[in-house]
Amino acid sequence: MATQPEHGDIRKDGEQGRAVAIDASFSDIFESRITKRTITIDGSLAGDLTTHVEIVDEASGGESVLVTQPIGDGRLEIHPDEWPMLRATIEQMVKACRRD
Repeated sequence: MATQPEHGDIRKDGEQGRAVAIDASFSDIFESRITKRTITIDGSLAGDLTTHVEIVDEASGGESVLVTQPIGDGRLEIHPDEWPMLRATIEQMVKACRRD
């Protein structure tokens, strides 16, 4: 007599040949991560004074932190009053990077 699978058991999907969770809750399958934070003075996501700090995954080197501003020529402009928040945000995102 066959037994019923327990919550979270894994079986092989015959058609696709992949492991499939049986009766698993979404929290067992999906993960929510904050991978981008925006620092802005005027509330705009693309304003002149907006800075984006995000975790990126480069296949060759694992995750790292990328800091960008929507305007300019590739240079990063940091106002002295912005620095404490920017530094704290960068440190937070570096800690959240996954190591290979």
